[in-house]
Amino acid sequence: MIRFPLVATSSVDGKICLWDVQTLRLRHTLAHDDAVVKVLWHLTEPFLYSCSMDKTVRVWDARTGACVKLFRGHVDPLLDIAITK
Repeated sequence: MIRFPLVATSSVDGKICLWDVQTLRLRHTLAHDDAVVKVLWHLTEPFLYSCSMDKTVRVWDARTGACVKLFRGHVDPLLDIAITK
């Protein structure tokens, strides 16, 4: 398992903040259109997965803060996600 020196916090305002644990500074602010319900780190890559009340799942590159994949089409808000191999 690879460790990245980042911590993610999420909020009902739709924001995800990525914090550098070595410098204790905010590195990136990511945004959904509604409350973020859950975030998960990929085990070996610097990717963060998030689901939201905006009915989307997004994949973020923690190095750049860019959304690299957006999954749409759910008819209800997403309350949970899981990552499998």
